Parts: sequence; C-alpha cells; structure tokens
Amino acid sequence: MKLDIGIVILHYNDAQMTENYIRNLNNLNWEDIRWHIIVVDNASPDGSGVLLKSKYTGSKNVTVLINERNEGFARGNNVGIRYCYESLNAELIVVSNNDIIIEDERFFLKLRDIYEQEKFAVVGPDIYSLKKEIHQSPIRNSLLTEEDVNNKINKIDKTLKKLMIIQKIHMYDTLSKMKRLLGKKPGIEGVHYSERQKNVVLQGAFFALSTKYMECYPQGLYEKTFLYMEEDILAYLCHKAGLYMLYTPELQVKHIDGYSTLRENGDRCKKYIFELRETKESCKNFIELMEDCNGNF
Repeated sequence: MKLDIGIVILHYNDAQMTENYIRNLNNLNWEDIRWHIIVVDNASPDGSGVLLKSKYTGSKNVTVLINERNEGFARGNNVGIRYCYESLNAELIVVSNNDIIIEDERFFLKLRDIYEQEKFAVVGPDIYSLKKEIHQSPIRNSLLTEEDVNNKINKIDKTLKKLMIIQKIHMYDTLSKMKRLLGKKPGIEGVHYSERQKNVVLQGAFFALSTKYMECYPQGLYEKTFLYMEEDILAYLCHKAGLYMLYTPELQVKHIDGYSTLRENGDRCKKYIFELRETKESCKNFIELMEDCNGNF
C-alpha cells in the first residue's frame, strides 16, 4: 500500500477533542488523495485512548495506536510517524496536535500541490492561536546557538525562583492579569507570517514531513526530549543535513492551544512551572545534541 498523506494525531485525554478533529478531517476535500489518520494515545489516564480504539475499530481511514506509557511529544509522535513511513509508505506525514481546526476544505489538495512544486523536507502552515489571538508560526527566522540555549536555561532558572514565591502567595492570576492590561499584545517580533519563507523555525502544533526528511532521519523526531524545544531541534537537524524547510501562509490551521497541559496541571501557575522545567530539560538535551559532532539519535 502506498499512501499520499498520513496524519498523525497525538492524543492525551479528552476523546471529544480528538473526535471533533477527526470529524473535521473527514469533512475536507480529499479528491484523488490516498490518506489515513493515525491516532497515537499517549497512555491517557482518563481511558480515552481505549474508547477511541473501540470507536474506530473497522474504520477504513482511522487507526488508533495505544502507548503503554506517556512518551511525551517526540517519542509519542514517532510511534505514528514510523507507522506511516514503514507500514503505510506515506509520502507526506502530517504531525498534528488534536486541538486543531482546519476550515479550508481544499487544505490537503493545496498541501499536495505545494509539495509537488517545492519538494520540501518539512513544511509548516500559518498557525493562528484562538486563545492568544496571534499567528504562532514561524517561531523565529534563525536557529538558536548553543549560547542562546544556555542563556535560555539561565533565564528559566531565574523565572522559576520568582514563580515559586508567587505560587506560595497565590498571586499568579492577579499578576498575569495586570501584565496583560499593562503590556502589549503578545506576538513574535521580527517574523512575518504573511509571506512564504525558507528554512525558518516552524511551530510544532502542525507540520508535515516528506520522504526527503524520513530518508535522512528514519526514526522521525529527535527522541531525547519529553516536551518543548522540538521545533528548534527539528530546524537544527534539517540545517545539519541540508534539508529544505518551508513556511507557507497559503495553508492555515487554527489552534485551540494549551488545553491539555492546563487540564493536567490544574492551575495556570503550576502549568507554567511544569512548562519551564520541561523546557529546561529539553534545552540540556539540545545542547548535548549540538555537542555531538555526528548528531546521531
């Protein structure tokens, strides 16, 4: 079997969110495209992965795979990515959060046409956050250096110290509200979402890998991180191998954004602390990768 497009959806809790997205995908225009959805359940503690597997058993367009433990973003997605590449022989592998909305019925027809024109290794669309009301991709124009990543770790350490104090006095929500009222609307400075760009850092909520990427990195994404920094590592690996990354605003998805970690951690301050700690660990792994002159997984 040769597949044109495989769509990997990483699922963690909340079957309804994933079902809504699958319904959205099913309602799009797939004219002359061979396609299949792979849902990877990351050991959801609410049992929703089992429910999804039962619901879609026998479906011709949906396969549900269940991980025995929560593997995080990269390792979790790699279960689906390798299934698409090795078992389904997919030419394009879309890696997507489950909190995505696609309104353009011709989205995947356009994706196929852009690939035929550009022969990219990785492509990312315009990702609009419904929660933050910003365009999230590209993240930045250039790669992070080792110095940049070390500076990021130092900044995280300082922020964590402040957050621990704020958490103890229960002032996080109040201070966040004041910051929003006094500060400017969040955005990504120096990056323009309205024009096509090559070899920029793409946002990770939705992107596609082609066979050009998979032939170079058949394991999929770099697996030593649990959460965060995946986008920068992906850009680094593509740069190292001379692979072509493309950002194109001709494709757009909407991102509900941040739902799963907030649900898991219960409150916003705890969620932010969790994000920073995981980001710090991922930064350490990124530095380790950069220091490995062979860049092997």
